[in-house]
Amino acid sequence: MKVAFVGAGSVAEQYAADLSESPLRLTAVCDLDADRAERLAARCETATAYTDLDTMLAAGSAPLIVNLTSHAAHGPVTRACLDAGRHVFSEKPLALDADTAAGLVRTARERGLSLACAPENHLADAQRHAHSLLSDGRLGPVR
Repeated sequence: MKVAFVGAGSVAEQYAADLSESPLRLTAVCDLDADRAERLAARCETATAYTDLDTMLAAGSAPLIVNLTSHAAHGPVTRACLDAGRHVFSEKPLALDADTAAGLVRTARERGLSLACAPENHLADAQRHAHSLLSDGRLGPVR
């Protein structure tokens, strides 16, 4: 299945690392930073780099978009992709507020599209870092 990444930072690098072992084929990468988009796209012979989401959505045929943007961009990027008729898998959080997230879920349901979000777990980088700060006392007493 063709897939496009929106966001080409360090998280995207992690996602791209194992694509060759999956049935997914990266066909497009979009990032505001052209160099980052081009670097990640170059890792896959069939991927095209973009710096504009609307242009990528209009040009590409990937039915699945992986949203790897910054937290503040998750909601608007997912909205644009759903509005373009694409299935979306987003890094967490789905949106910065519950109303926006609920609207995205509603839109996906109404359009018959899949919408998924990466789960949060205690082994994620942020949680492990917080644990280390708590364990060695750098945060002080927690009340």
